[in-house]
Amino acid sequence: MSAEHERIDLTRGDASAPLHTRVFYLLRDLQRGRALELVVDEDPDLLLEAVNFQLRRRLRWEVAEAGAGRWVVRVRHRDDGRAAGLMDLMVRDHERLDRLLAGVLAELNAGRTGAPLAEFATALRRHVEVENEILAPHFGAQPQGPTAVMFEDHERILAELDLVLESATGPEADPVQAAAYAAMLSGSMAKHEGREERELFPYWEERFRRDGDSGLLDRVQAVLEGRTGPGAPGDGVA
Repeated sequence: MSAEHERIDLTRGDASAPLHTRVFYLLRDLQRGRALELVVDEDPDLLLEAVNFQLRRRLRWEVAEAGAGRWVVRVRHRDDGRAAGLMDLMVRDHERLDRLLAGVLAELNAGRTGAPLAEFATALRRHVEVENEILAPHFGAQPQGPTAVMFEDHERILAELDLVLESATGPEADPVQAAAYAAMLSGSMAKHEGREERELFPYWEERFRRDGDSGLLDRVQAVLEGRTGPGAPGDGVA
């Protein structure tokens, strides 16, 4: 069996730690393009639902074999397949933004500015555009509650992005100052993303599945990927 489909038998060997704990540490760093086949002696769906919740729902799995108290379940990174729904797509984009911002911070801390910051800024603006201009109106923006909090967060986050860009560009660019602003932005985004994933995305997902609007997922994905909307080729956005 290739490394991409490594099988690990958890029904024997060291059982000093609970099965849930062992599975969590095996899957915590599972990378895109790789799969693990786990052999377990309890219902893998219940087990993996709990682990998946801890890992920000980054896993997908299928039961390859089942019977007589023994299951073989193949687990992959969620991004190896098409988004399962609206919440899945938006959480994936949160994680993409987090990775891009981590790259920006690494560059700024090394005294460099350039392409990673421009890519992140474009991706962040597309994400905000999707939520403000497509999803909130589609599902009904309320004057109070999670949607209103989202709008306030977005205004603050974009203002902090502007501070990073102003500090990192032009003849008086200061990567040290830009890195400080980027760290502040990272904290704001972490809190914002957590709120959305707990309080707003589940509501949107419920409405999305109830309405059955498959075209909405395609429209959102097109903007996030830059095929339409802000930053798309030919729209005049740098």
